[in-house]
Amino acid sequence: QKTIIFGSGYLTAIGVIPALVDRKDVIIADKNIHASLLDAARLSRAKILRFKHNSLESCKKILAENRKKYNKCLIISETVFSMDGDLGPVAKLAELAKEYDAWLLTDDAYGFAIVKNNIAKDFKNHIQLGTLSKTIGCYGGYVTGSAALADLITTKSRSLIYSTALPASIIAA
Repeated sequence: QKTIIFGSGYLTAIGVIPALVDRKDVIIADKNIHASLLDAARLSRAKILRFKHNSLESCKKILAENRKKYNKCLIISETVFSMDGDLGPVAKLAELAKEYDAWLLTDDAYGFAIVKNNIAKDFKNHIQLGTLSKTIGCYGGYVTGSAALADLITTKSRSLIYSTALPASIIAA
């Protein structure tokens, strides 16, 4: 696992998602994802399909009908949804992602260090991102995943490459 620090949670989202998918790909996202994730999905130019909030059945139906039409697939959900505080079914979404050869991106801005990650250890296509300003009470954003993912993001994420690094005092905090 590797983690990359960005200037903010928003910069993380708009840097990571377009680095992973483009117009030949599909994003399948929960209807209640944070606005920053939706902005990032739109920036990627991938086809965006939304499933009913926290509905595994709705997500699976969309996957079954659409996955084979696209090169790559990214499922997006949240660990704890920011607007209503309910938990996303991330472990079950990881099972769907594994079944349909997709990545699962979870936004952990509101669950970081509070909600346990129950995703199976053998699932390597999990990408976790979030902000350091909610539960940590600091500044910045992060993405964590495989070493290969970190290398990809380091070379393709425009909001990482063309931004100034966080000050040392913030990193130390």
